[in-house]
Amino acid sequence: MAEPSPVPNAQARAVAPPPTTGNGIEVLVVDDRLRPSDERKPWRAAEVWTKHRVYGLDSTFRCFEILDRASGRLEVGHEMLGARLGGGRLREGSTVRFSYPLPLPGMEAMFTSGRKQGYTSPVERMVLRVRVVHTSTSETPPTWEEIASGRFEPPA
Repeated sequence: MAEPSPVPNAQARAVAPPPTTGNGIEVLVVDDRLRPSDERKPWRAAEVWTKHRVYGLDSTFRCFEILDRASGRLEVGHEMLGARLGGGRLREGSTVRFSYPLPLPGMEAMFTSGRKQGYTSPVERMVLRVRVVHTSTSETPPTWEEIASGRFEPPA
């Protein structure tokens, strides 16, 4: 199933609330065409959805953008930018459950930057995006860097 690749604009866009997904992790397969003239930007390999934000992660699970769900605007000064997703945490009375490498819905996502850790509000949706790149056999094969990067794709 192919997803549209909208072009970003300077205007704000609302980010729709996620559907109820239970306690699982969603996996989306995105068919994409790779052309030499395409602009390269980080591929959104994963998304962590919380009540107020969508955290966009690259293929190394480093947070490269954060969207405010109400306004659709990028949060350029957010402290989690550049941090790496480290898993999830759920406090239950006198016990704590951790998940690794991804948080499960209902858990707080944990981000790390050096020795610092930060936590989100409870995760509502965890999405992995598997990219399938199509190119012509007559073209020069893409480099791994070209495959792992991609166009900006806001959450659907």
